[in-house]
Amino acid sequence: MRGAPHSTLRNRLNKSYQLPEIMFHYNKNIGIPYHDVRILQTKDGFKTILNECRYLGSQSANWKIGCTEIIKEDSKYNLYFLYSKNCGNPIRYGKTFGFLHEKAFDIFSNEFGRILYNGRHTDSDTGEWFYSLNILNVCDTEEKIIIYS
Repeated sequence: MRGAPHSTLRNRLNKSYQLPEIMFHYNKNIGIPYHDVRILQTKDGFKTILNECRYLGSQSANWKIGCTEIIKEDSKYNLYFLYSKNCGNPIRYGKTFGFLHEKAFDIFSNEFGRILYNGRHTDSDTGEWFYSLNILNVCDTEEKIIIYS
């Protein structure tokens, strides 16, 4: 909803974060690292509730982070947006009137891409709205893929 309380503050929020050093030390036995940052907005302002490095299984050929799916195919990664109710409102529909499931782009070696989407959710206990902003940055280097969100 445009003009909702605190929307100007949300729009001004810095969307760039320092990557943890561990992101640059890829170990296929551990998995592919990604940076997960979650910020909660309350009436008192913003609070970082999660800022950590997580791992995706390196033996897999596809991964799902939020409403984004990454599929490895030969020498590229295909990135898709897959709407589900977990993505929040408004509901996104595809051309066939089902939930949106569309290819966003492909990433080849030494390329960078970003998927950004937001959603409005309702707290099941209080009925209050809250918003999510999801940013997924993907970079495929010659030896590894780096994902941060």
